[in-house]
Amino acid sequence: MRRESSRVEYKSNNNIERWIKQLKDKEKIEFIGSPKTGRYVVKDAK
Repeated sequence: MRRESSRVEYKSNNNIERWIKQLKDKEKIEFIGSPKTGRYVVKDAK
């Protein structure tokens, strides 16, 4: 049995913001809720 090791990778805020923008531009995700408590959700693949 193979054991997977847990690895935490830290990415810069700039990278994360760029990836979110790319996904929003491609209409893959959308933001739901208020800026303080909202979240991004994956859009349906239909």
